[in-house]
Amino acid sequence: MVRSFLHLLAANSRWPVAAMQETLEKEIYADKMSWHKFIKGLILSLGLGFFVAGVVFFFAFNWEHLHRFAKLGLVQGLFLILAGLAFALRNSQLLHRLFLTAAAVMIGVIFAVFGQIYQTGANAYDFFFSWWLFVLVWSIYLLFEPMWLLLITLANITLYMFMEQETTYLTGSRAFIAFIALNVLFYIIIMLIRQYRKELKANWLIYLLTVYLAGVMSFGFTIGLYAKWDNYFLVLVVLEALLLLTATWYSLRKKDIFLLTIVGLSGMIIVLDLINKIRFSEFSFLLSGLWIIASLTLLVKQLVQLQKKWRNE
Repeated sequence: MVRSFLHLLAANSRWPVAAMQETLEKEIYADKMSWHKFIKGLILSLGLGFFVAGVVFFFAFNWEHLHRFAKLGLVQGLFLILAGLAFALRNSQLLHRLFLTAAAVMIGVIFAVFGQIYQTGANAYDFFFSWWLFVLVWSIYLLFEPMWLLLITLANITLYMFMEQETTYLTGSRAFIAFIALNVLFYIIIMLIRQYRKELKANWLIYLLTVYLAGVMSFGFTIGLYAKWDNYFLVLVVLEALLLLTATWYSLRKKDIFLLTIVGLSGMIIVLDLINKIRFSEFSFLLSGLWIIASLTLLVKQLVQLQKKWRNE
């Protein structure tokens, strides 16, 4: 229920103020238990995050002073402790998922330590791809947002490392097409899981992925526009246009103001690039400034009007 709707209903009906306040506290305001759950999850997440970061920095700082068996024993012991805690606390969904996520991060530390000690000669993308495969299994099992964030991050790093070390084909616009395709696939999978499995419901994961996708698309368009002509740049432009149109249609259908904002900002950046490309001079800088002011003002105005309209429906 929307707060403004409740106030409007109370002002134009015989609904008692006490009943309205009770409804607000029940349906709108976060109660004591909600705040307790949020703070508990936040503190646990920060604590485990700092712990894993401390482990990484410990090995980085003391690398030369530790025997190789001590290095392997410490990281494997920490992994077993985290995995054991996750198993022991399996009745607590939050703790079980958090400790398994920390254990998934420790797998990467184990791979890194093993590779440094024995100099396996594996490329960086092999390391990240192997780590990604382990995390993939746990991500399917857990359906937990931080684990999926780790999965998506590792997939992007693996793709980047593969492009840098193993292929000369995925360069220029083709590289951006590959990154866009990869993350659109993750976006679709997450949305399907949200719809059919009722998991991964936290909006911050999809928001982060949306911002990242918009950044890749904008950066790819800018690079392709100013770089040496690439036939795949037209493919990239068509792909980005289709994605922006689809995102606009979806955001209007689902009344998603965040997604619509990202689409608007992406469109602003594309037009700004075109202005500077057509005539890169003092006049283009002036025109760019005027475009930013006018388009941003219009975008904010339209978004505010849409949000008010959707709230009153």
